[in-house]
Amino acid sequence: LDLTRGAAPPPDLAFDAVVMISRDERRIALFAVSAIDGALARVWEREVDVRPTVVRVGMRDTVLLWPRPGAAQLESISNLDGSVAWLAPTFSEMPAFAQGDADERPANLGTPLDGVVRGDDIVLASDGTRAVMTERRGRCAVIDLATGKVLWAGTTGLAGVFDTEFTDTAVVFVGSKPDAATARNTPIVSC
Repeated sequence: LDLTRGAAPPPDLAFDAVVMISRDERRIALFAVSAIDGALARVWEREVDVRPTVVRVGMRDTVLLWPRPGAAQLESISNLDGSVAWLAPTFSEMPAFAQGDADERPANLGTPLDGVVRGDDIVLASDGTRAVMTERRGRCAVIDLATGKVLWAGTTGLAGVFDTEFTDTAVVFVGSKPDAATARNTPIVSC
């Protein structure tokens, strides 16, 4: 995966806006500074069934990760009216994973910092223009945050993913690969 080709400059981020999530009311809303009186005003609001992760709050849109088990999905919400700008495909909707290899991977796995996690839990990294969604069990996709299109999808070669990070030219995966000789996980780094 070459991250240098076609890379757009980082988007303008909204520094005068904040996303607020209420667990009790099961709602999420974007608030921004009003040009009229300088007070915080609600831009959009919606009900939620799971607590999302805020990926980016931009001038035109807000990108959220909906971490539904087995169906995690990125969504771009228009900051003008709260409508859906785009929905990225889930892993099961991506042609690279049409064979259903997720069933052959571990359901749960141990990690050094997070303890036992679900294999379909998502580790997310973003550089502001792209996001890398990686399942703990190794499936990965790079998503263009302007369009929601999949730029690349594949597997990491790791049995378990502990962390993911962007550099200027690569995506770095930290995780474990089964060691058949000792039947325990050996930490490795893959780029």
